Amino acid sequence: MELEELKEQIADSQVSYSRSELKEIFTLRTKRTVSKINRKMLIDALLMILTTALLVAATFIIGLRSRYVVSGQIIGFSLLIFVHYRIKSVLIKKAQNSDNGLQIGAEKLVRILNKYIYAYKIILPSFFSILTIKHYYDLTHNWSAVSDHWLIIIIAAVTGYIAANITAKMIYGKELNKLKKIIEAMDWTD
Repeated sequence: MELEELKEQIADSQVSYSRSELKEIFTLRTKRTVSKINRKMLIDALLMILTTALLVAATFIIGLRSRYVVSGQIIGFSLLIFVHYRIKSVLIKKAQNSDNGLQIGAEKLVRILNKYIYAYKIILPSFFSILTIKHYYDLTHNWSAVSDHWLIIIIAAVTGYIAANITAKMIYGKELNKLKKIIEAMDWTD
């Protein structure tokens, strides 16, 4: 019976916070969520470095004739991804340290992350398709043979789209939803 009585007391009690206390709570929740996003971005960057190292090592272990060219392409692509990571990191830090207020900074951060997720959903399928086309052209050196494999190219694009969705949800999904809930709660308190 004590538990039921406590529940009733909690339901009956009216806890009210001042505007400054609410701001501190929202600031803490937002910083915690953004720090999780930054940590996941760092893990993403480390996985990218590890994948690059493994792919370059694989080209040498397999003994590809054009291993230097392939390794150079892999490293070049990884450098582009690293530049992308740095730009994203700087934009997120700018949004986090926005002078316009916590809510505006959080909204800006959500917009930035949504743009990157949208870009992933366009770039990754395109990249998968281009690699598939390049692979078939390298095998046959004939463009008509490449066009005969259009179904495989479409499957590669769909696979890239699915991979982009899964990756975006794994990296940003949970924290992005938390940020949206924080923004909604801030709207509710105004």
